[in-house]
Amino acid sequence: SIILEISYTILSVLYWIMVAYSWTERKTQRLTIRFFFLGLPIIIAVGFATPLLFLQMYNFSGVYSCSIEEYPLNCDIDPDKVCERGTEGAKQWQLALTVGVLVCTFIIIVSMSLLVKNVYSQERKNDRYLSEGQKKHRELTHKTLWQAIRYFLVYFISNLPLYVHCGFDLASVSTPVGTAILYATVSPMFGVFNSFAYFRPRYLSYREKYPEKSCIHCYSKVLEIDLGCWCITSDESVPPNVNQVIEDSDLNSPLFQEESSNHQDTAV
Repeated sequence: SIILEISYTILSVLYWIMVAYSWTERKTQRLTIRFFFLGLPIIIAVGFATPLLFLQMYNFSGVYSCSIEEYPLNCDIDPDKVCERGTEGAKQWQLALTVGVLVCTFIIIVSMSLLVKNVYSQERKNDRYLSEGQKKHRELTHKTLWQAIRYFLVYFISNLPLYVHCGFDLASVSTPVGTAILYATVSPMFGVFNSFAYFRPRYLSYREKYPEKSCIHCYSKVLEIDLGCWCITSDESVPPNVNQVIEDSDLNSPLFQEESSNHQDTAV
């Protein structure tokens, strides 16, 4: 989970750097850059998680996995239970984890805001080349803004149950069943939400290029899924009109002169 949070945050910073400093894809493949964006999350996560293992902080959280909890569950708020392990600084570790997630949220907001600002500045510079009366174009700014919003919402919605769950833990209040179910349902779907953020621009681009195609066809092409006949539109189910393909001048070619009496019927 920590690796995922940090990787997603660093990726938002990378997006901004690529636009602000005109980084090419080749530059991002350098070993030092790859280590920073791929190795740093692992180092931070291992450094944070390893001490908790020796302190016996990982215990069943009552949802679906182990997390930083006391054992037995809710022994810190139930007077009839005696805590056996996990009491040494559990609240402090949970607070540190929650603060870390909030810091990642803040970095993502800042990075996406700077990204939109950079794209807007670049489009604004092009205004000097417009003639008087020409409309200013902000298409890239609008597309970047909506993509940034989707990118942030994926992270926020996926971690919203975590915020609530950690809030109950820090307040020494038992987590409601509904919140626990929401946490167990939404948190593992981070990748599903993330796919919508990444595939949406590709879908819009393909849809703009082929407006006559159906939505199912466009999604199947973007996701590279072979749906067979299910993705065929009404335009694709019938052969194209030959009269739209063959011009009248082509009918005089030797190809259509074998039956000179009805050469137009032959063409059709």
